[in-house]
Amino acid sequence: MITGILAILKAGGVYLPIDPSHPKERINYIIDDSGAEIILTESSFINNISNNCKVIDVRDDSFFDQDGSNLDKVSESNNLAYVIYTSGTTGNPKGVMIEHRSVVNLINNYVKTYNVCEGNVILQTTDYWFDPSVEQIFGALTKGSKLCCIRKEVLIDRVSFKEYVLKNNVNIIDLTPALLENLICKSEKIKGIEVIICGGDRLTNSLKQKIISKGYNLNNHYGPTEYTVDAITYECDNSTNLD
Repeated sequence: MITGILAILKAGGVYLPIDPSHPKERINYIIDDSGAEIILTESSFINNISNNCKVIDVRDDSFFDQDGSNLDKVSESNNLAYVIYTSGTTGNPKGVMIEHRSVVNLINNYVKTYNVCEGNVILQTTDYWFDPSVEQIFGALTKGSKLCCIRKEVLIDRVSFKEYVLKNNVNIIDLTPALLENLICKSEKIKGIEVIICGGDRLTNSLKQKIISKGYNLNNHYGPTEYTVDAITYECDNSTNLD
């Protein structure tokens, strides 16, 4: 998936992530509504697609022995980088269109705020069809950091999560309040974690205090998809009252 996203962007395209577990009707509505012309997928998901788009199987070996030279830069700052569909007020999902300049602004702030560099290991905890994944993917890869794509069954298990973080030397993580409560508050402090970002839901004052009391550096992020992931970020401390 990461390779596909990078390939689309380097070719000057716009990527539109879709959850393959969604109902077939929703998948095809998004494809038709967006005007997508090419679909990168795996053969096991092709039956979910009922329109006439060109389909490319990302596991087709014939694509991996062609011209490997780097592509010319063709995208401008005001070109679209991605479209993400969110729940619409009319009952149908709506596509939010984000330009390259907005992503660059987001990533520059992320990198500056958390001093992201080659030595960092960032955990991708968000599914790629949700916009926080943009911050995690490009915040890591644009600075030469390591991006760890954790499996969902590992992410939701406290013991497995701790083992994964320690094994991979993860030092920046982004979690929802529910995951913070289960994975961070109910465990001893996990060695190596330098930054915890909370987003996706309301961070309560009591949860904030639990995390800070363990010695973690906690930051609260908020923003709708239309604002390119984050509109507000705040470093929490004992004096911060979130209630």
